[in-house]
Amino acid sequence: MDNSFFIMSEAHDGNSPVTIKRLQICSWNIISGDACLELGIEIEPSTLQLNHDYSVVFFADWLTKDCSIISLHDKFTEHDNVRFVFNETAFSSSPIDGYAHNGSRIVLNGNSHRILAILPAKAILADGELNLSFKNKAQENESPYLRVLIKSKLKTFAMIKNGIAKNTYVFDVKVNERRNLPKRFLNTVNSRNLTYCLIENVFCLHAVPTSFEISFIDGTKLKNIRQLEKKALETYLPEVKPNAKEDYIIIFSKCSDKSKSSYSFFCIFSRETIGTPQILLAITANIICCLLFAFGDVRLHWNSQLSWYRQIPAEYLIAFSFLVLIVIRSLYKEKKTK
Repeated sequence: MDNSFFIMSEAHDGNSPVTIKRLQICSWNIISGDACLELGIEIEPSTLQLNHDYSVVFFADWLTKDCSIISLHDKFTEHDNVRFVFNETAFSSSPIDGYAHNGSRIVLNGNSHRILAILPAKAILADGELNLSFKNKAQENESPYLRVLIKSKLKTFAMIKNGIAKNTYVFDVKVNERRNLPKRFLNTVNSRNLTYCLIENVFCLHAVPTSFEISFIDGTKLKNIRQLEKKALETYLPEVKPNAKEDYIIIFSKCSDKSKSSYSFFCIFSRETIGTPQILLAITANIICCLLFAFGDVRLHWNSQLSWYRQIPAEYLIAFSFLVLIVIRSLYKEKKTK
């Protein structure tokens, strides 16, 4: 799975391209569901002019027209959602121009002491390309902020290596690594005169099931590992629907360097594949094979003068009963899970 992401913008009126103060990438790897990706883009206000139209272009090789894009600007009228996303409480919040659909103005009460103007983003999607356009309504000392959810048709953003006893999941996220830009994007980049955004801080989060075991993670970038608050997620993102019986953890990594032109995050998880279903399948296969050999022997010594039930040994009937019980149990468990 190629997770090379590119964030670009157009230079306006001879000004430098958009500078991103904080880029947040959060992947939701949901069991039995489609994987989702959240993008949070906090822009340096000095690179924008008030009430002007701008656009930020996001490139990813796996993007298709079948993906759906949701602007999350209206989620932040709730203080609980602000705390869930930014890990800070909102000192105050108010709708922009009096209406929540225009976005929200939020004063964060944590260590950052910053004000965000969370703006609606109009999304135009093409294969591999997501264009986010917006009007800058941020006032002085306010940072324009965009946040969107990309619902993909993938099962996970990880590269999976299947094994006999366990599967390995490799998350290799690269941001603005220029040598990885696919050639098919070059025409768009050149025709629109796009340039790479300068990104000061990148936050990379992966939500994975607790059944995943961490095999490797870059400790120099790791900030924390925490349990996902499922009730908070249901309020904030009902579009992401994890299985009620599955718990999740969030791996949070961060890299900050104004001198860097690209960022990378790498981690590996593993998941055991041999469990109760696999053991039951092995037992079932063993019983069936034994019964096949056993009935072959009975057939050779079959006496048509006697009743069938008197010629089949009791051990064969017991083994067949165990087989029926295993099948019934498996079907019941599958129905209960659904």
